[in-house]
Amino acid sequence: MGETAGGNMRPSATGYALDLSSTTLGILILTALGVFFLVRAVREAVKSRSWKKGLLTGSIGTTLLIAAIILALISGSRGLPGSSFYMIYLGSCAVLFILWQFLRRIIGSLLVLAIAGMALALILFIRSLVAFTGESKIATITVLDSDKRTITLHIEKNMDTGPDAPTLITLQGARFGTVIYQVVFDNSAVFLSARTRYAWLGVTAFSMGARQTDLHLFHDSFKRMTLFNAMERKEIRLPFIRSVQLSMDSKIAEKGRVYEVLVKNNGGIIISPSKK
Repeated sequence: MGETAGGNMRPSATGYALDLSSTTLGILILTALGVFFLVRAVREAVKSRSWKKGLLTGSIGTTLLIAAIILALISGSRGLPGSSFYMIYLGSCAVLFILWQFLRRIIGSLLVLAIAGMALALILFIRSLVAFTGESKIATITVLDSDKRTITLHIEKNMDTGPDAPTLITLQGARFGTVIYQVVFDNSAVFLSARTRYAWLGVTAFSMGARQTDLHLFHDSFKRMTLFNAMERKEIRLPFIRSVQLSMDSKIAEKGRVYEVLVKNNGGIIISPSKK
């Protein structure tokens, strides 16, 4: 320990205390940025084989290092070159920067894979929603008249099967229904874009007590029925087929109401009042 002229004690000149003042922090930040830009300038120049490519980055790095040295000299006796703490810091910055140059490609690849994986998961999620909640409108049915004993329907098809033209049909009953053969695929096939295959064979009618009272089949119904009957007998051996079945869904006929006939992608018939 030493002593001043006034008798006050002062620290020995040997060794360096850890200085974390704002001045030191500024020096460290400027030094780190300077080294970063200089190394990057060298890499750009080597990669492009032209010193002009790294001129701007190198100028920034040099300016930052000069600013760090000036700040260190102004701050007092502990200059930048003589401080072991600063030297360790500079060495650490250099090692970390070199490691980053080698590892960032790996990290970048992992990041790209992660982003791609998230995008794929989002696409598959949207695809699954469309697959399992999607549906196709195959017809529009308007109830022109209904007195609980007879029903007059106006049918317009939206897909390939069904009546060839808008058709007026009168049925005996209080409820009307659709007669549709379906090939329902299993979930894995639906997810891979398979959609319910169907044949709209005709329309039927029921009493309020759900007893069938009438049936009207379209002109090509028997031809289509033969094909689906054969598929139904072999459904166990058919790949990706969950079921082949004949569905007769019904709805109470309300005069003046318009209904949409929908086939769900994963199987099922919906007769829904039109919102238009």
